[in-house]
Amino acid sequence: MKSSIFLGAAVATLFAAGTASAQQNCDWVSTCSGFSLDSEVLMLRWSDTDGDDSNDNLTAGYRFTAGYAFEGGRILRLRYFGFQSPDEVGPGELDLKMADVEYAARFNLATHLDGEVSVGARWASMANPTPRDWDSLYGPILGARFRSELVSDLAIYAGARAGYLWGHENVEDHTHPVSMAEVSAGLEWSKRTEMGAVSLHGGVEVQHYNSVRDDEEDISLIGFSVGGGVNF
Repeated sequence: MKSSIFLGAAVATLFAAGTASAQQNCDWVSTCSGFSLDSEVLMLRWSDTDGDDSNDNLTAGYRFTAGYAFEGGRILRLRYFGFQSPDEVGPGELDLKMADVEYAARFNLATHLDGEVSVGARWASMANPTPRDWDSLYGPILGARFRSELVSDLAIYAGARAGYLWGHENVEDHTHPVSMAEVSAGLEWSKRTEMGAVSLHGGVEVQHYNSVRDDEEDISLIGFSVGGGVNF
């Protein structure tokens, strides 16, 4: 009985040591296999092209991301974004919902510069005060992200993502494409532990939606985001 307990304790110790060693050898580019969860709060203001629909007050949106990292910097992600804000100028509201599935690859660009490219697909639901209303839009997305470590555990990042989606607009009863893009930049703090890693991040973000109003006018959102995540 004692020998079995001793053997089990030894195996557990070796497993924990191996896990800790593996985690210590992982970094942002050379990922270890495992899951990740991240949540963000975005404070955004918005306006259309000529300003006859807008909200100058910051309104909260949210974004959730779940992923699985393979060894060597290959990552599969699911992402959801939601934003709803009333129109201060006229009746109605802006209502955005999006869900992405994305595959990303990371690589080293220079001594203190890492990069990521991603490709995926997006579903979106959009309504604005014009009114225009899309129940479902579908299309591809492409993304890029750059990261540079400033000091230990603290890095600066910048990224962009663009999509080109098609969907049926219900009010005018016709189908046409909608292009969309988002650009962000900020700071990220991350700390690796024996069990994985934790991170906090925050920065500025701009989103732009083309031909979402009268097939001509654009809608833009600008503000900032704060969030955090875990890798395990």
